[in-house]
Amino acid sequence: MNPPLVASRARTSSSSATEAFVVVRVGGYCAAWPVHDVREVRLPVPLVRDPALPAFADGALLLRRALVPVVDLRHRWSVAPSAEVGDRIVLTRVAPFVIGFVVDEVLAVVRAPARVPSPAVALPPRLERHVVRAVITLTRVDRTPAGEAFVVTPAEVLDESERVALGTPSRS
Repeated sequence: MNPPLVASRARTSSSSATEAFVVVRVGGYCAAWPVHDVREVRLPVPLVRDPALPAFADGALLLRRALVPVVDLRHRWSVAPSAEVGDRIVLTRVAPFVIGFVVDEVLAVVRAPARVPSPAVALPPRLERHVVRAVITLTRVDRTPAGEAFVVTPAEVLDESERVALGTPSRS
């Protein structure tokens, strides 16, 4: 991914009805996170296991002398990884914590209007429909496929008990 090109693409739209999203591929699905929830994208590293980690974490990475829980979204959503690209770890904010999510690839940063999802939107097998807050329409640019991406926030990827395990407030 060429960050300067992607970043400039996100700045070209000035419509007030649009939001900026980081679009990722997880198996055969495109997901989008609000850009303000994404801290950074990292190449994969060996994960460590630590008894202090919440049970839902697949491991952790050491980031600036702190253990950051990492969740592989392909396992979580029961989708097969894409063999054609390398994994990435997207570090996100789930206030006040940082959580890493393993995805197949980061496609782009886009600016698009979000709309209410229709029941016809295809979702991964283990992603509950109620956590999808919107969908965005993607146009074919570089490696970004044309189609739809479902919008979720990092906090919504975790269920109530997982947010409690991290000490984050409930989303009720």
